[in-house]
Amino acid sequence: IIGLTWASVVAGFAQIVFLIPSLKKSQFKYRTVLDFKDPYARRMGKLSIPVIFSTIVSEATVIVNKSLATWLPAGSVTYLTYGELIHFTIMMVFISSMSMMLFPALSRAFARKQLERAHRYLGLAYNAILIVTIPLAIYVGIFAKDIVTILFQRGLFTSIDTLNTAKIVSVYAFCLPAFSIMRITTNAYHANKDTRTPAIFSFMLLILNILFTLILIRFMGVSGIPLASGISCIFVTTCLNILLKKKQGYVFFSRSFVSTAIKVVIASAVCLLFMTIGKLIFQNYISNILYKNLTFIVLSLLTLLLYLLVGHLLKIKEFRSIIRTIKHKFSS
Repeated sequence: IIGLTWASVVAGFAQIVFLIPSLKKSQFKYRTVLDFKDPYARRMGKLSIPVIFSTIVSEATVIVNKSLATWLPAGSVTYLTYGELIHFTIMMVFISSMSMMLFPALSRAFARKQLERAHRYLGLAYNAILIVTIPLAIYVGIFAKDIVTILFQRGLFTSIDTLNTAKIVSVYAFCLPAFSIMRITTNAYHANKDTRTPAIFSFMLLILNILFTLILIRFMGVSGIPLASGISCIFVTTCLNILLKKKQGYVFFSRSFVSTAIKVVIASAVCLLFMTIGKLIFQNYISNILYKNLTFIVLSLLTLLLYLLVGHLLKIKEFRSIIRTIKHKFSS
């Protein structure tokens, strides 16, 4: 396990190596100068304090969840850790990358006092979140056992461990849209140079998470921890969006948002039906575990293609943009 730790450290340094050529092309030069009298440096320092506080609180939430899991039967911390690993990986791959792309455009619009443009970017981001997280939530939530089996079930990780971990993965999955919307909403505040409001609500999130966890673990065991996080997240996200409407006049439940949500749910339901029937047809006649896993992966890829097709037929704008991009890539 020490070797795995060193591998992570080396991988971190390797990222810097890959960035050096692009830094040279952009003619970036690092200078060891820090002027605390510089107005931009002072402003950056003031804005960063609430962000640092929010980050500390966010990490504290993870630590508190693990601490509360130690009160539960043996193995609960391990199941929670594996469940969080899948959840945070999905968040990092899809939602964090999306929020990183959105942030510069939002910041530019707010800086130029172009509130209507900023809200348009925000609306597009929310629609993109729906398109990604609703089918993901359904897919991961319902087929959590198959996913955990493929990822972890080997060696000392038994089928019992798979079942217990899958329960946590399912709960996290169904709360995925709420976690994602909160991430984008927080970005909207940060882009408008308001870092204090998200910091206050991050502390509220921690308190609510502890309270709900203490209640739910009595009835649900370790599965109550992700559910408590999801409920807390929904409450805080609702408060942030209500405040966003008061401060900026942004309407969260717009016609575009509701229309996209309905179409995405319909497309996801069609794909769920296809995936379920395909799994029943193929996997009941396959006894080999390796072939079962391969069949599940192939069915998942086919379901993704079906989702894009159904989304295109339902005239979801973002789907048509994706298909146009794919066609352009292949034609060129």
